[in-house]
Amino acid sequence: MLLLTAATVYAQNAASQDYSLETLASWNNIEAKGDLNKDGINDWVMISHPPYKMKDEDGDEYSQPVLTICWGNGDGSFTIFRQYRDVMPVSYGDDVVLEWTVDITPRGVLNIGVSSFATAGSWETWQETNVLRYQNGDFFLIGKEESSLMRNTGKKVDTSTNYLTGKRCTTTGNEFDRSVTPRSVWTRLPKGDLKKLGTWQLGQ
Repeated sequence: MLLLTAATVYAQNAASQDYSLETLASWNNIEAKGDLNKDGINDWVMISHPPYKMKDEDGDEYSQPVLTICWGNGDGSFTIFRQYRDVMPVSYGDDVVLEWTVDITPRGVLNIGVSSFATAGSWETWQETNVLRYQNGDFFLIGKEESSLMRNTGKKVDTSTNYLTGKRCTTTGNEFDRSVTPRSVWTRLPKGDLKKLGTWQLGQ
């Protein structure tokens, strides 16, 4: 059994306090381990689902997972590096089903995925994978893979973005009609700094 340790570190999108690793362990978690900071020790990333609903300013109930990134200490224990409370999309009711994935590649790249399926109100389903790398003391978005599908028409749009090269490829086609030839268009992105994790909400 892993020895869990927690540091008093506050998220950029700060709340009053972090959830401890002991508390998160009792929730429904999706997790991945791998070496994110290239120190030869496995680190730990968790997407945790609170066992309760929260309320917005209008009093409507919603659920929103918590993203926690921990450094490995080398002795089987982990220390919280940062916790993010507002970076994952919000779910209201049961009309939209959101699912998350998390993965750490052998090269230490962090992939955080989210997909949406509407049971009412929209024909569109979509998914995206945010590709992040630890550098200069924080996690930055270096790429994104996006896909959307209209279930009524079959129109499909796939977008692959590389923020390091500043290039984006958008491919349109039709999932139901294979006679439609997919069309890809390359665009160059405006120059700018890489986005730091915690400064935007995934899925937007």
